[in-house]
Amino acid sequence: MNKHQKLIAQISDYVDGLLPKKERAELETHLAECEACQQMLDNLRQVKQKLNNMPAAELPPDVKVGLYETLNQKLAQDGKGQMTIPAELLAQAKAKSQAAGQAARDVAVTGAQAAADTVKSRANIAKTMGTGMAGVVGQTAKAMATPVKHAGKMAKEAVDTAVDSGRIATQETAQVMREATDSPLKAAATPARLAGKAAKTGARMAKGSAKIAATGVKGGLKTAQESAKIVTTAAKKGGQTAKAMADSAAASAQGHQAVKDAVKKGIESIKEAGTQTDATEQEPAA
Repeated sequence: MNKHQKLIAQISDYVDGLLPKKERAELETHLAECEACQQMLDNLRQVKQKLNNMPAAELPPDVKVGLYETLNQKLAQDGKGQMTIPAELLAQAKAKSQAAGQAARDVAVTGAQAAADTVKSRANIAKTMGTGMAGVVGQTAKAMATPVKHAGKMAKEAVDTAVDSGRIATQETAQVMREATDSPLKAAATPARLAGKAAKTGARMAKGSAKIAATGVKGGLKTAQESAKIVTTAAKKGGQTAKAMADSAAASAQGHQAVKDAVKKGIESIKEAGTQTDATEQEPAA
């Protein structure tokens, strides 16, 4: 780099007041003699003035760096020296780029966690509903089997009662009649004995009827108890399912809020990045 190109490269620092006293004096001497460099100085001051008048949100550091690079490309095409991009501006652009990358990673991680929590909560709903339905179906089947079981017992008792009563009324009564024919003494007692057999038959029928009735009542109570269990189980499982659904909704809302907070935090970190950079203290230009 020749002396002329070196002086051109110092113009940017000169405008920013970052050029040491000795170099500043040398550059000012050159500017007084070089009309082209003086024109470049005027153009750069105009650009910097426009940059300073623009809100930071409209023209972030990376855009400013891009403007410098575009201007340097134009100077290179014209065979002129390059302007030095202020170190502070480069540091700001780098800091904001790093902050943007970190913010993007934070939002991605938060979003992935929120999605995982939502999937987990929905799986819990399905599991809760599945176990609840299984419990209700199982108890319903048991309740339906109860009356069938007791109906079978009642039918068996009715058959047993009919058989026993028939045996007493036929076989035992016939036996009394045969004995009355064979023995005059027993014949005299036949009426009383027949009355006893009739009473025995009635007692057996009464016993069977009472047992059948008791079995029916027991079956009815058992069925009522099983039905009550079904209602209780259904209510309990319904409550568990409702809670799982509420938890899922809460998890989804929390995940959505977490992503929003991550985005907001990322935007704030990008805005704050590069606002406090250490600049080397140098004597400002006169």
